[in-house]
Amino acid sequence: MGNASVSKRNLSRGVRGKQKQKESQLSAKKRNIATGLCHEYHETTFAEASECRDTFLELFGSSQFHLNKEEFDEVFGPLFHDTEPHFKLFRGRVFQVFAAAYLFSQEEFHGIDAKIGAIFELFDFDGNKHLNKVEMEMLFECVTEAVHAVTCSPHPNPGCETTLVRRCFRELQPANSEVHESAFSAWLSSQDDIMSYLQQFMNARFVTGLQDELKIAVTSAKHSFNIMASQENNTISKKQLVAVMEECNYPPTDKEIEEVMNILEENGGLIDNDVDSISEDAFKAIMVPWLSLSILDVDKNGTIDLTELKCLLWVHQDPGTPQPSEERLRKTMAALDLDFSGAIDKIEWVSYNVGTDVGTGKIKASAGTETFYRKIDDDYDANRKVMVNRLRQQITEGAVAAVQFALDVIVDDKDKDIIMSVARGIAMDVLSELDPENRGIIQMAVVKNYQHQIDFKVKKLVDYAVEIAKVEVKESMLSHKVKLDFQDMESREDHGTEGGMAKARLKRRSTQRS
Repeated sequence: MGNASVSKRNLSRGVRGKQKQKESQLSAKKRNIATGLCHEYHETTFAEASECRDTFLELFGSSQFHLNKEEFDEVFGPLFHDTEPHFKLFRGRVFQVFAAAYLFSQEEFHGIDAKIGAIFELFDFDGNKHLNKVEMEMLFECVTEAVHAVTCSPHPNPGCETTLVRRCFRELQPANSEVHESAFSAWLSSQDDIMSYLQQFMNARFVTGLQDELKIAVTSAKHSFNIMASQENNTISKKQLVAVMEECNYPPTDKEIEEVMNILEENGGLIDNDVDSISEDAFKAIMVPWLSLSILDVDKNGTIDLTELKCLLWVHQDPGTPQPSEERLRKTMAALDLDFSGAIDKIEWVSYNVGTDVGTGKIKASAGTETFYRKIDDDYDANRKVMVNRLRQQITEGAVAAVQFALDVIVDDKDKDIIMSVARGIAMDVLSELDPENRGIIQMAVVKNYQHQIDFKVKKLVDYAVEIAKVEVKESMLSHKVKLDFQDMESREDHGTEGGMAKARLKRRSTQRS
């Protein structure tokens, strides 16, 4: 993530001159993604870390630098849900864990001065608020090792800690060969290269946070699609696609709009050759990669550095999955950077994640997009509800349609009434199980999970109808599935609600481009 060579040069010597300060600032901005276990340290509070430190000092004193697994659990159990990965990461080295906890904590009111003070105290073994050269070198080594272990990034310059100690003592020239805490804190805060180096990690955006950000953006885009989609065929127009991109705060340029439309046309992303009809499959194939790169594009220039590709691949998959392998990273880099520019733009990333299904000739999203969107679907449905009266109507209509062939040939009205009664009874049975308290609404996810049982009930009805009608019908000609229109059943009011306002905003945006 980012250019480590800048940090390697600057960390071993002071930054002198405005140009080098600018380079350091740019480096800090580029390397703004932290991976690994960083998010767990991000959530740590100073009070929690200090409580664990008190426990450590009480049990082992300040001279024990390594703990076994049992001892590690006793000290850090209150800090981490699972201590195992932290123990393995630092091999039981306790001071690195404390340094990471203080350094990465994002707790309000604890800025860099508080972090420096807490870490300084770790190595002030005799409690006299001074560090000698050995203690200070241990501090620098501990901090750099903690930073690069937690963020899964390489150490910029092993051995530079000795240089930093010499630099500090040379510039401060302490009288008794020890540096006081206040003098150390003031000196460290004035070192542009060191502060820039630390800030790029302390202000890092975490992979889990980026995945959450992408999840929110995709959910918002999906909601916008559902609001604007045609009731007839569940599609949106090109102008509406652009409006959704703008609504997500990642508007495309005119050139990008043209290239996105070319990708849709080349990969079968338009419905039945309708040049202005985009399906939800095409929508997700475009929007998920568009949003994932946009979120990482901190300077809003439409590209990211290839060194951040690993994070992009990681963000663009289901939360909780392990980081991409080096082999996958190499293959993706070879496929994307064909012009050897060292950068990836949105169109290249979208194009890479879009293909054509050879069987249907329709657009096909990448596996990562499909997995991510499927999770969004599940979460989205969990918050949606259907109206019981509409569900009853659709089940009844579907059941009657499934046995219409029998109703057309049966002469006895009594037999017809029996079949119709059974068809209506299916809906009543379903609702008695799904809405036993007669609340009038049901979670959409619950209905979807019950779909196969509805189909089973309808199949039994069809078998009964065939027996009564005494007709021979091929099994393949019979439909046992009730097609439920969840958009029609959804319980929502557009007028005066967030959905209604979003719909109005999207309509305005789409008409403005006409």
